[in-house]
Amino acid sequence: MHGSTASSEGQRHFPWLRKHGYAVRLGACFLSVTLAVVFVDFFERNGAGGDLIWVANGLLLAYLLLAPRWRWPAYLLTGFLALVFGSRLIHESWGMNLLFNGLDLGEVLLAALLVRRRSTQLPRFTDLAYLLRFIGFAVLAAPVAAGLAYAWITMSWTHVPPLYAFLRWVGADGLGIAVITPICVAIFQSNMRDLRLWRQRSIYLVLTAAIAFGAFSQNSIPLVFLIYPLLVFVSLRVDLGSAALALLEVTAVGSWFTIRGEGPFHTQGFVNPVGPNILLQLFIIAGIFILFSISVVLEQQKATERKLQETVSLHRLVTDNS
Repeated sequence: MHGSTASSEGQRHFPWLRKHGYAVRLGACFLSVTLAVVFVDFFERNGAGGDLIWVANGLLLAYLLLAPRWRWPAYLLTGFLALVFGSRLIHESWGMNLLFNGLDLGEVLLAALLVRRRSTQLPRFTDLAYLLRFIGFAVLAAPVAAGLAYAWITMSWTHVPPLYAFLRWVGADGLGIAVITPICVAIFQSNMRDLRLWRQRSIYLVLTAAIAFGAFSQNSIPLVFLIYPLLVFVSLRVDLGSAALALLEVTAVGSWFTIRGEGPFHTQGFVNPVGPNILLQLFIIAGIFILFSISVVLEQQKATERKLQETVSLHRLVTDNS
């Protein structure tokens, strides 16, 4: 009932979105994947070890997991064009551009086919069985398959050790899918068109931005520990999508200060600049684990409540007809 009410509310305020929703989603996919490629290049230019996480594949996979299979070719074509366009914006050669983006596309398609076994199946990261299948196939199997191809090509073209190339590909792509896909799915599945919820979301997003800025802009006062309780509170008070959006906000703020050599993760005495970035990615993964653990518990509670309601309704029906 709540979902249908929110949907009708969104259609009343944005009637054009219902008419042109498919084109808008394709445009958003192209723009977001392009920005993801440029985002990673920005990290590399700032010496932050951009290879630690590859965002674009996880983002494109989120679109595939939510779209009907008969629309996958359009999303795959849009994603590939976005990858190529983004790579050209960062001045990558055409040969490397087409080759590695082709591997990216194959990795995303393989992950989508393995995770989404039926066309009608939608992602449910609050279900433990689905979550384990996602980790096994999307986070591990698909990046490993693409990483083997990448290592063989790298060995043939350059003198980079194949094991190093393989581990770099698997680590960056696997981490990107593990972090970005669940967050984007949670955001896409939430009632983002409900203006009433946005009034409530805006308060928590501003509060999250303020705490994240205070936590990562300095290292004298340990404020990072305030972020997890705030994310939990947003998840319980609003919804999982709002909490995921807040976590993306934390990721952006934390990444900005970490690549500039500031923040609490730089107080650990690392000589290599990659060390603080690894801590940041672990911090984000831990946040995702907390949010989805809470969602699993809430989903089980709702299922129990539904069963109890069905039992009560059945007893009432028997009583009324006795």
